Amino acid sequence: RLITTAGVEWTRNDVEIEIRELPNRTFPSLTPATTERLQTDENNFGAFGETWWNFRPTMSLHGSLRFDYVDLPVEDLLDPSGSGQNEFAQFSGGIGLSKSFDAGWNVFASYGRGFRAPVILEVMCADPDDPCQLPFELGPDPPLLPVVSDTWQAGLRMTKIRSQAEVTVYLSNVHDDIFNVTDLETPTRGFFTNLDRTRRAGVEASLSLVPFSSIPLTIRTAAGWTRATFESEATLSAPFLDDDDDDDDTEDPADDDELTPPQVELGDRFPMVPSLTANLGLRYELSQTAFELTGAWVGGQFLVGDEGNDAKLGNLDGYVLLNASLEKSFRAAVFYLHVTNFLGTNYQAFGIVSRNLRGPTEAVERFLTPGHPAELTAGIRVHLQP
Repeated sequence: RLITTAGVEWTRNDVEIEIRELPNRTFPSLTPATTERLQTDENNFGAFGETWWNFRPTMSLHGSLRFDYVDLPVEDLLDPSGSGQNEFAQFSGGIGLSKSFDAGWNVFASYGRGFRAPVILEVMCADPDDPCQLPFELGPDPPLLPVVSDTWQAGLRMTKIRSQAEVTVYLSNVHDDIFNVTDLETPTRGFFTNLDRTRRAGVEASLSLVPFSSIPLTIRTAAGWTRATFESEATLSAPFLDDDDDDDDTEDPADDDELTPPQVELGDRFPMVPSLTANLGLRYELSQTAFELTGAWVGGQFLVGDEGNDAKLGNLDGYVLLNASLEKSFRAAVFYLHVTNFLGTNYQAFGIVSRNLRGPTEAVERFLTPGHPAELTAGIRVHLQP
């Protein structure tokens, strides 16, 4: 049996960027003015095809191929000499093989190549000889290379009458990943550049089980281990770097610091990517009523601005959330009640290292984004049939 699909697609993005400077508490004498004004009419063309071939009763082959062309012209409306043309073209795709065995077991393996073109902000701030103070200065810069990824994965599936399980391991090497790095002479100025390589590797496992044939209870659980790392050395930009360090300025307490931008080395982990995650769910269903209780655990994470993994200000703590839901069916209508974080767990969903410009010493601190408190949602879904 052979199944083949193919297609083409086109998307267009008309974007205009205008950056203005206005008087503020730090610079009250500024005259309102437009400092940057850019526009782009981006066109993205894609052609793709994929084939699934069951060449033996227990073996199947999957293949895909895609071509992308991205046209990203940039027009500087204030300075025409800053205009430029950016074009990116790339083939990507993948191939996979699966083998089924008796008693509901299946093994699979695959390889895939991915592609991402730089966006307008990245291509307009990519010149090491003319770094910009993001996001306030943009200009005509050398072209960046597109980001390309090579991903391998393999796994094992099990399907029984009352249970399903899957374990997958994967490794993804990302080439020419785009990051904002620091200009060493002026640390608050930086530019986007391609790092040779970053990496994502991990293991994911899931299980769905109906433990008792006479009780309508379903148990679902999943866990994942992820390691996202830098595989190239670099000096990255950071939000806490001062823009006017001056040893003679005694009125600026922030000038007394000796902060350095994050230095990433091989193996340093990405911020805001937890190493471990897990979830567990119980669902009990009667003829017209369903009750579900779920829990999720997210492990600790490095803060944005701590790409060097120094953890001088600590990490983002892990947390556990519990959710519950109740559904009741009446003919074509379903009434539902959902409660998320019903224990009211106080947790932080995001964290960044930056200066507290409103503090007495303008010291570098952790800024944490609180997670959602307990939330109750009730509603009705109606299924209409002609």
